[in-house]
Amino acid sequence: MKSVNLFCFPFAGGSSIAYFPWKRYLHPAIKLHSVELAGRGARCRIPFYTDFKEAIDDIYEQVYPLLEEGPYVMFGHSMGALLVYALIERIRHKGGPPPEHLFFSGRFPPHIRKESLKEYQSDDELIQRILRFGGTPKELFEVPEMAEMYLAIFRADFHLIDTYIHVDHSQYDFDISVLAGREDPDVTQEDIESWKSYTSHSCHLNTFNGGHFFLKDQIQDVVGYINKILTEVY
Repeated sequence: MKSVNLFCFPFAGGSSIAYFPWKRYLHPAIKLHSVELAGRGARCRIPFYTDFKEAIDDIYEQVYPLLEEGPYVMFGHSMGALLVYALIERIRHKGGPPPEHLFFSGRFPPHIRKESLKEYQSDDELIQRILRFGGTPKELFEVPEMAEMYLAIFRADFHLIDTYIHVDHSQYDFDISVLAGREDPDVTQEDIESWKSYTSHSCHLNTFNGGHFFLKDQIQDVVGYINKILTEVY
């Protein structure tokens, strides 16, 4: 298998460290680049983005110099899937090299809009919404300082999603994969099937045991699937 760069994008409330455990299971030829957003991790002193476009501007500047290194693929979960979609549109618009493959995980396609996240006004409402989807220990919200920090990140990310403006694009001329949890309350089978219209090539659909954050519970299976797809590509 040839060397390939794998860019991973976080879900709402998450950071680059979410993908660090993958290094143990990834094929040696796959180089992990876990993208960090503003306002968290090593970039915690950088202000949160004001809107979705600003986020893509920043991410594009981080990623673009690495695209010339060679073949690359991208993986995004939930909000991260939306970031991948918009970033690829930016790369295509700028005439950059196309990816070998895209992995969209835990999200309905970008043209579908569901609930507005602005409706979660109080901290209690927001916490209940977060806990409903799993993936975040409730203990984080029992310590006031931790709760304040994480709620700020979640609110910033939910605002980001709400400011996304969808623009239709021509179909991809490369394969994509769509991953979802079988018990995800936010992503239906119809949603998963809808991704097929986004490419003129193959759209691989794969479901895993678990809910919205199946990728945390099924790390070996998820990474194993990525390894399988990419070894087939190369």
